[in-house]
Amino acid sequence: MYGVYVKPDIGNEYYLDADDNQVMGYLGSAKIGWYNNHFYPINEGWNTMKHNIPEYGKYNIIIIPRVVSRTYKIPGSYYWFSSNVTAYNISGDNFNFYVDERPAGSRVDSEDDERDPEFMFDFYGYPKSNSESYGIRLHGMNGISELTPSMRGYCVFADIVQINAGKNNGWRMPSNITDEMNPIIFVRPKNSGTVFSYNKARGLVVSGSCEMYVVIFCTNFTLTPPKYGIVIYNDKKEITFSSNYKPMKLGETTRFSNRNGASFSKLKKPMIIPDAQFVNWRIQGSNRDDVIYMRTGFGFRNDGNNVYWDDIYSIRSEYGGPWGADGGNAFKIEFDIYGIELSDYFNI
Repeated sequence: MYGVYVKPDIGNEYYLDADDNQVMGYLGSAKIGWYNNHFYPINEGWNTMKHNIPEYGKYNIIIIPRVVSRTYKIPGSYYWFSSNVTAYNISGDNFNFYVDERPAGSRVDSEDDERDPEFMFDFYGYPKSNSESYGIRLHGMNGISELTPSMRGYCVFADIVQINAGKNNGWRMPSNITDEMNPIIFVRPKNSGTVFSYNKARGLVVSGSCEMYVVIFCTNFTLTPPKYGIVIYNDKKEITFSSNYKPMKLGETTRFSNRNGASFSKLKKPMIIPDAQFVNWRIQGSNRDDVIYMRTGFGFRNDGNNVYWDDIYSIRSEYGGPWGADGGNAFKIEFDIYGIELSDYFNI
C-alpha cells in the first residue's frame, strides 16, 4: 500500500486516499407518524413525504432504517397486530415507504417515549464526485472540502466494553456524546452467539455477559486540529477533516429477512447498528389467555458474516381475553441493514 498514511487518536491507522475512504455524513431523517405534536398520516400501501435533504442530487444516499415495525392493540378488544414498513426508496424530493397494515388503536409498550415517531429512517451519504477547484485532490475523498459540520461523520468512540447479561444491565454511551451530535452506534460481540439490542430506555443490552466491540460516529460537533497532521477546511473556514479522527468509511448494505437473517458478502466481520426496532408478541398459556411482549434483537452466527435475530427479553404481559388473544403476528418483513468492517476500526 501507498498514499497518505494517517494514525488517528481513535480507531486504527488508515490511508487517507483509499477508494473506500469516503467521508459518510448525516443528511437528515424521516420521522413518520406522531412527532413533535404533529401527525404525519400513514396509510396502508405506498406513502410519500418530503425528505428535506439539501441538494440531494449531489450525494450517493444510503437509507438506514431505525424503526420499521410497531405492535398495536385495538382498545376494547383482544386484537393485536403489527404495522411494518416493508419497502422504501427515494425518488426526487420524496421519500416513499410501503406499510403492510395501517397503524390503528394504541401502540403497545415498546419502552420508547410515546412522543417518538411510529417509524424512522436516517439518511447518510457522501458526495458523488469531486468538484473542488482548489486544494489537494484525495483519491476516494470526494467533496471533502465542501462538507459542513452537520454533515461529515467521524469516529468519536472505538473500544471494547464489558456488558453483563440482563435487561437492567445495559451499557450506555459516554455522557459527552449528546443527541445533538447525531450519534450512530455499530457493535459486534466477541461471543458470536450473543443477541443484543439498543434503545434509550435500557441502553445496549445483551443476552449473555460478553465483551462487545463498540464504535460510535457523530456529526455536528467541532473537530479539533492535530498538533501534527492534516487539516482540511471548507470555504467558510470550518474544519471538514482532521487527522485526529477516523472517517465513517463506506460499508455494505444487505437485505435482512426475519426468517432467514442476512449475510454480508464484502464484510468479513461486520458490525451493525443494534437499534431495537421490534417488539414481538406471543401467546402463552394453555388457554391462550396470556400475551407477552418481547424485545427482539440481533445476533451473529458462528461463521462470522451472518446476522440473525431472536427475542432477547420480555417487557411485560397482559390478559389475552376470555376466548384467547387474536390478531396477526409480527415480522413478515424484509428490510436493509447496513454494516461496517470491524478491522477498519480495531487492530484484529
